[in-house]
Amino acid sequence: WADPGRFVALLTSEDGGPQWRESAPGRPCARWFGLDDAGVPRVLPVGPAACRAAVLLRVDGWEITADFPPYETGAPYPGPLVAHKDDRRMTLDASVLQAHVCGRHLYWLSQPGLPAQRGDLLRWAPGADRVERLTIGGDGLRHAAAPPRCVNGVLNVLTTVDGARRLWLLPSP
Repeated sequence: WADPGRFVALLTSEDGGPQWRESAPGRPCARWFGLDDAGVPRVLPVGPAACRAAVLLRVDGWEITADFPPYETGAPYPGPLVAHKDDRRMTLDASVLQAHVCGRHLYWLSQPGLPAQRGDLLRWAPGADRVERLTIGGDGLRHAAAPPRCVNGVLNVLTTVDGARRLWLLPSP
């Protein structure tokens, strides 16, 4: 699908369907694509912040990006996670893993540790002035959450503490 001299990367499945980034060596800006209703690839209308983004999400008129692709900078995870809308710009987190829109919020794993990829579960409501740190299962499980998943409108989070695993579900997120 990529134009000659360009390559496709960062294929994701978002609420609107699959999307991906197309870039080329030596070019400072990438283009984002998605499939239209007929399954035809179309360039997504994005702001300048999406140019080098490793993460691109859109919710309620906000464009959310994580600006440092790990394969280009050597960083283990994308970051910072930034929300953009009109003239507003809000940094949500410095380093993130698996940002997802689920229900009325954006969820992600904050400051994930290597190699287990565990961290704190955070969420943000589009337009809110602050980010909320969720304490699933109590404060004892902080830094123990695995990357969140949104399945059929239910947020799923796995925690592992002292070898014990537990699945937490948050319906109507």
